[in-house]
Amino acid sequence: MPSSKRLSRVYVDAEIRPEVELLLPAPAAHYLKHVLRLQTADQVLLFNGRLVSDYLCDIRLHGKQVYARPLTERTQDVESPLATTLIQAIGKSEHMDLLIQKATELGIRRFILFNSKRTQSPLKGARLEKRLQHWRGVAISACEQCGRNQLPEMDFANDLSSALASSPPGNKILLDFAGQSLNHLLTGCVASDGFALLIGAEGGLTASEIELAREQGFQPCVIGPRTLRMETAAIAMVALIQHRMGDSP
Repeated sequence: MPSSKRLSRVYVDAEIRPEVELLLPAPAAHYLKHVLRLQTADQVLLFNGRLVSDYLCDIRLHGKQVYARPLTERTQDVESPLATTLIQAIGKSEHMDLLIQKATELGIRRFILFNSKRTQSPLKGARLEKRLQHWRGVAISACEQCGRNQLPEMDFANDLSSALASSPPGNKILLDFAGQSLNHLLTGCVASDGFALLIGAEGGLTASEIELAREQGFQPCVIGPRTLRMETAAIAMVALIQHRMGDSP
């Protein structure tokens, strides 16, 4: 008999086809078997980040391996209609984890992470790849929790100039105490054009970085009189824009 437990959603980087049993990758198998402690005939929802669907699956344990047999497709679309890119200076690891988790839950479509002049420990080489892999995992876990089927893109730029060069067109906004209020700035924005949001690390962007961004069309704004932490600023800015510009599919 299927389990009466609340169904968990799990991401798998694999093709999912109805009624075709799937050998789950080791991380997903470990999670289902040793963390959730599922047994044969229990059920789980799987998604692969490529389709706007979940698949209800029966689980089968065989030794160390875990198989899933997709039964039915459950189509849902909870993606934000606002195409929003967050261009974020890399800050402390624990702050970045929270920022990426919550911004993913809010519907960010793309992250462009970069080493800013105030990044305390610029990332490069093997350390960079390890952190990016970790942050992709944070985003995947956030998608599993919040119901998103599409994983946000996650790109890296070595400095602000490179990050700006790869930023999308549309409404370009940077956080700066010298700017106008976000509410006033948004009156001139068109939601369908999408948003590129630029936020500094702890300590904010330097004057030269702000000037560089303004030369590339970014408009400075402020979201309140208080100095917010890096992760708080990013989360608040996304939420305020969604509330003002509409976030219903």
